Amino acid sequence: EIRVHLNEKDVGYIKIPGFNTEQKTGSTAVVETTIGDHHQKWTGYVERAEIIDEKTRTIPVVIAVKDPYKTLPPLSVGTFVRVRIKGYTIDRAVLIDKEAIQWTEQGTPFVWIVDKEERLRKRMVALVRSVNGRYIVSRGLNDGEKVVITPPPVATEGMKVRIEDTRG
Repeated sequence: EIRVHLNEKDVGYIKIPGFNTEQKTGSTAVVETTIGDHHQKWTGYVERAEIIDEKTRTIPVVIAVKDPYKTLPPLSVGTFVRVRIKGYTIDRAVLIDKEAIQWTEQGTPFVWIVDKEERLRKRMVALVRSVNGRYIVSRGLNDGEKVVITPPPVATEGMKVRIEDTRG
């Protein structure tokens, strides 16, 4: 068993039996470690959640690994590991840099896009969450639209712009 402490927000993105799903098996997890020059990987699954840690406000989630001693090196007690838990799939989501996100006075997120006539257009977007300096956007953008990462200091709807740099 491996205990991973997750914040309350992260727990909502994975399946935990008896906690947020009636399924008997939770989300798939990949457990990895490097000992010396040897890298080892195991597959496991989320088995259960434990009582919230009041000091850290995190929820301990238990990852079960089948046959942890079957490999060399084995997954021994006390081994430091990295755990990646597969979350829910969000259809047609886009990952964009945080710098691209702007906020209306009401607190609604939006991005500037550049249309075919090279004019700025405001697109209201739905943000799922932030991950490593980026946001997962679930709605508001269409295929092929060019998102402005660094908008002009005074950007306005329909403003003519010149594209200097594009990211794939």
